[in-house]
Amino acid sequence: MPFAVLLAVAGCARHPVPIPTPSLGSATEAVACASPNNRSARPSGFRPAVSPRMLAGLRRIDSLSSLVDSIVVRPDSLVLHLGESVDFYRLVAIGYRRSSGEVVPTAASWIAVQDLAVVQFRDAGLTGLTVGRTQVVVTVYSNTPGFPTHAPPTCILVRVIP
Repeated sequence: MPFAVLLAVAGCARHPVPIPTPSLGSATEAVACASPNNRSARPSGFRPAVSPRMLAGLRRIDSLSSLVDSIVVRPDSLVLHLGESVDFYRLVAIGYRRSSGEVVPTAASWIAVQDLAVVQFRDAGLTGLTVGRTQVVVTVYSNTPGFPTHAPPTCILVRVIP
């Protein structure tokens, strides 16, 4: 009987598990990341499969962005309570105009918060994080080199109160 117990204990002894060594191209190697200042994170020469209609639409939006002379936002300021979230895109109307006053139907716009410690865009919308003031900056941009934009950015003042 003691002999059978000894065999069972010896059979359950731990053996070292071999650790696989990384091979070339594995995920453990360092990967060079694209700088966030780049206009694109794609490697040069890479062209995604995009339909000609989609490319035409993108070029149309870029050409309209180059026509914008001023950005009109309403309202020009927002007041949030601490912890309050609002749907920015329902609350703020953004319009684009030429110097003659003619309305540009659409344009590619970039929206950024100056001080992310005061407010941030989250899942619930624009959220007040700390008491203070900041600005939401709206500007137009173009991805096509032949259509430069020249409209100055417009700011929406945001104040967070307790």
